[in-house]
Amino acid sequence: MAAVLGAFGRADEPKISLLAKTGWVRLQLVLGRIEVANIASSQTRTATRGEPDDDVQETLTISSATTIPTVRYQKQSNDKTLTFAIVNGQQVELRRTTVGSDRSELRFKQSPRSDLLLEVERNTKKNTYRSPSLWHLMLEEPEVCQRELLPVLKWLQPQWRLKEFINRTEDELILTATASDFGTARAARRLVARLDNADYRARQAALNDLRSLGLGLLPYLRQLDPTDLSREQRQRLSRLETELGANASDTPQRMANWLIEDERIWLTLLEHREQAVRKIAVSHLGKRFPKTFAADSSADPETRLRQVARLKAKYQLR
Repeated sequence: MAAVLGAFGRADEPKISLLAKTGWVRLQLVLGRIEVANIASSQTRTATRGEPDDDVQETLTISSATTIPTVRYQKQSNDKTLTFAIVNGQQVELRRTTVGSDRSELRFKQSPRSDLLLEVERNTKKNTYRSPSLWHLMLEEPEVCQRELLPVLKWLQPQWRLKEFINRTEDELILTATASDFGTARAARRLVARLDNADYRARQAALNDLRSLGLGLLPYLRQLDPTDLSREQRQRLSRLETELGANASDTPQRMANWLIEDERIWLTLLEHREQAVRKIAVSHLGKRFPKTFAADSSADPETRLRQVARLKAKYQLR
């Protein structure tokens, strides 16, 4: 089925993307990753907006004829091209290209079981960023995200309000930190070892206990080296990761529960603009590494940057 959603004049710019306007597909963020939550019809549908001689044209194609949905969107103007695609459910690719004197290119890629990739190229300079989730990326590279990525995501899905979301998540993390002692990680180490027990009942009990630890278990599992695990451990933990992370849309409280024992997040907060937050990060990481952790929350920005790089290398955090 094809639809044409009225043209606009040469000087006009649509206020909302065709993807958002049609309501054909609802996207959600699950553990900081873009997913298709719902498609309104099982048919393959295409919509267009704008005539060939208009300044802006948009095309949207939605397919859910199979159990794996596909979404393709394109916006074309005189000097900019924006493409967005979700293929096979969770494979996401976003590209924005600007030509002319202010030539630039943004590329965002999300693949299952891989870090998110963000590439920003201006003229001949290219910067690459990798993070486990959109929330990690926004905390680790706030200026780049604010300048390059968030305006594009806001155009595609204005209801997400990502800047507000990450600020509220930060607040929840700070509030939750005082009650956390990294007990989840300590318990998980013992339970993961028991997944290799010769006794099936012991393995099953360990799996149930791991499941009860909830979302806070996921950062610890991400740090595990698969080569250190048996086949039994890898299979059970892979299924558990999928189970814990499935379906529920992100909320600030849910994300705080997920990230409260994520060492990478707290090392990032050592670079926070507010010293009060940096002090809390130092205190919280001191619980995780009580004998070896040391950091200066009052250091200048350049020193803090070197400090975080040194600590990531020291604790082998990815």
